[in-house]
Amino acid sequence: MGAPNRSVASPHEPHASGAGSRIGGTLRQSAPAVRRPGSPSKPPEEKIMNGYQITFFTQGDRRQHGKPLADWLVQLSRDLGLRGATIIPASEGFGHHRRIHSAHFFELADQPLEVLMAVSTEEADRLFDRLKAEGVQLFYVKTAVEFGTLGTPDE
Repeated sequence: MGAPNRSVASPHEPHASGAGSRIGGTLRQSAPAVRRPGSPSKPPEEKIMNGYQITFFTQGDRRQHGKPLADWLVQLSRDLGLRGATIIPASEGFGHHRRIHSAHFFELADQPLEVLMAVSTEEADRLFDRLKAEGVQLFYVKTAVEFGTLGTPDE
């Protein structure tokens, strides 16, 4: 039984208004939907961006500035104004030293953890510049992705 996923999203996610406007990505109008009584008059918007999915791999006992490293990464992403970060606990894994790391019933210190983020190119640059400045040693995977948000934001 693993710990629940922890997620933090930025309250100031960029928003573009108007058909065809661009703020950090491409805004597309979806096909006209059937309008139901009481539904918004605007069709839902889809904001598409290109960037990276970054996954950091660590374990529960790694620390940075006195905090668990995974929690520190989530807080750093928030401090940098990124869209969000999620900690995903794993039950078992091994790293470059070939040693098995696993979550034990009474002790989660050795539990493998992933910290997952979807970021723009500029955000990735800021994140990695900060990690280098902090001297963090950490394995990661950085994959080019298209990501976006569906629907119209609540007002």
